[in-house]
Amino acid sequence: MWSIGRSVVAIVAGFAVVLLIFVGIGELVFEHTLIGQVPLGSSRLYTPAFLSVALARLVVSVGLGGFVAAWLARRATVWLGVAVGICMLFAALLDRVPDASIQPVWYSLISLAVIIPASAIGAATIVRRQKT
Repeated sequence: MWSIGRSVVAIVAGFAVVLLIFVGIGELVFEHTLIGQVPLGSSRLYTPAFLSVALARLVVSVGLGGFVAAWLARRATVWLGVAVGICMLFAALLDRVPDASIQPVWYSLISLAVIIPASAIGAATIVRRQKT
């Protein structure tokens, strides 16, 4: 029973780390730099720099969330990382991420496609560290 409780706590903590890092990087980068700024009079709501940084922010935050979940659980680590990724995927879908008025559809699909692999890779790094 303790291992199930520890796994649940690990998934919740991993998801909290994802949200904290995701929002924190977004606040620092997009609010305090010119990366997210669109030229005045432009018909687009995004720039290539914005899309690049947003994708990197997603991959880093989800990867670290998977790492934290695996580190806290100390068992079935990759699967717990995948569980954190699934939680983030549901959150993204509930937040209407595939919104063509905000970003291109192809970018939304890539963003959704990298969530679970990034969290699994983050979790797999702790497995590798524990074996050495």
